[in-house]
Amino acid sequence: MIDTAKENLIFRRETHLDQLVDKLKEKRVHNVIEPILAGQHAPEKLPEDDVQYVYNLGLITIEGNICIANKIYQEVIPRTLTYTTQLTITHQPAWYIMEDGSLDIIKLLTAFQDFFRQHSEHLVEHFDYKEAGPQLLLQAFLQRIVNSGGQIEREYGLGRDRKYLTKFT
Repeated sequence: MIDTAKENLIFRRETHLDQLVDKLKEKRVHNVIEPILAGQHAPEKLPEDDVQYVYNLGLITIEGNICIANKIYQEVIPRTLTYTTQLTITHQPAWYIMEDGSLDIIKLLTAFQDFFRQHSEHLVEHFDYKEAGPQLLLQAFLQRIVNSGGQIEREYGLGRDRKYLTKFT
């Protein structure tokens, strides 16, 4: 039920989530969020005022490593930044579903590799968060596939020598 409620909240784009979208366009927010999305191991020194501002907005926590504040924002931010890209990806979920109903991961990842080679340069250029573009493009592709059912669990990897750890069911 919690996952369903989260999906409904995201899908309906409630007012406070729309305000989040607007905040993501601000330079100060961009400066702090992009290194998190890009999984930079040692991001450039972030302006202290920007970090404090984004923290005060409730978008990040600063205990230990800087990270996205909560699971809903972890889900909403990449989906928001790639919403129109998700809509333009023509791959159909049925192409990757095996007879037993599970995902054919090898086929899915091979298709993503082909898709990335063909479209990444053009699509990444249109992202406001260009440094995180390749990660966001993967997230958009996977989200397009699971929109018909299933979910993606995202873990951000800032300071952990990885970009994203993604699990989808």
